[in-house]
Amino acid sequence: MAKQELLAPPTLVQEAAVLDREVREQWGTMRKLARVVGGLFREIKDKELHKYIRKPGSNRGYQRFEEYVADVTGDIANSTVWVMMRIHGLTEGPNPVPEHDVDEMPQQNAYELTKLEPEDRTTEIVQRAKRTPIKKFQAEIQEIKNAKLPADKRKPVLIEVYEKWPPQIVEMFEETVSDFSLLPVVRDGDRGITIRHNAIAAILVSARTHAGDEIRAAKAEFNTEANELPNTQECTAMEVAVAVPPNRVRRIIRRSTEGAK
Repeated sequence: MAKQELLAPPTLVQEAAVLDREVREQWGTMRKLARVVGGLFREIKDKELHKYIRKPGSNRGYQRFEEYVADVTGDIANSTVWVMMRIHGLTEGPNPVPEHDVDEMPQQNAYELTKLEPEDRTTEIVQRAKRTPIKKFQAEIQEIKNAKLPADKRKPVLIEVYEKWPPQIVEMFEETVSDFSLLPVVRDGDRGITIRHNAIAAILVSARTHAGDEIRAAKAEFNTEANELPNTQECTAMEVAVAVPPNRVRRIIRRSTEGAK
């Protein structure tokens, strides 16, 4: 078989070399923009320019785009690059999103936005993508998609939560959820969610009801501490927890915990 570089049009070889250099430079930056990287990869893929980029130590190009991606990214999951290409797609086609808006979004929020039809990418939802926490934005996107579906086709709005717990806490939690799942009020609760989720909700409501007075007292004391600190009059309770010396925070928490017993 004839060597590929002899058969390739010189203009494509040159274009491939330029894009290859750009994509490797962009990938190597500390804070790479998903939109920019995705656009470069997308152009290489669409024009099949990876076939005209020589592999290291070879006279042949990459026959498969995925092979080229693995070489550039260091075998990172190909799905990451596909996500970036989808994010770049937000700036194209009908109702495109301005590039500067896409660049200001958390990458995961930009990806969630790609799941909407172009006509649903309103100015309001684009702005929300820039400032809404990732997990909450995932739920908002699912709600928007559900609104366009018949009731029987709608998916539950669920948020993935990952956290590592000590074994004894996991055992206590699972046992409590199992016990609460036996309660009639739980089993006859919201039919839109599972019994397990109803049980967890019941546990949380019970905990807040039991410790409600102590929680309000703790928040009030946090706010008092905030007023004693310079430039913290606008602090939330969580911000005060950071600003107040740790020993004082522990004292407040211990007092509220003891009061709940």
